[in-house]
Amino acid sequence: MRITTKITSLLLIFAFLASTPAVVLGSQGQLLQAEPSKVAMQAIGLAKHYYAQGKFEKAAELFMEAYKLDARVEFMFNAARAYQRAIKLTKAKELFNRCVKTKGASAVVKQKASIYL
Repeated sequence: MRITTKITSLLLIFAFLASTPAVVLGSQGQLLQAEPSKVAMQAIGLAKHYYAQGKFEKAAELFMEAYKLDARVEFMFNAARAYQRAIKLTKAKELFNRCVKTKGASAVVKQKASIYL
């Protein structure tokens, strides 16, 4: 019964998050926004869920999965922020550097990534 309830809850959360825009914030605790593909959106939804629960490393992994599916630098930035919050500073720094060096990345992403370096 408990497992069924948990699975049902997760499915409802997943469905809700998949139907909402990928809004994530930009200063402390803040991430950035992008319009992802549907599959990447699902990964973003789960990443946001884990991020809100304080499970930052899992959130970072899911943000990177979204990045692999839909190569938007905002997803990589969000992964870097999550790794930073998980105290995985080497990985966070590597991703922030990649954000700064990514051709076509917006000035906002580059500026915010530079702040965290």
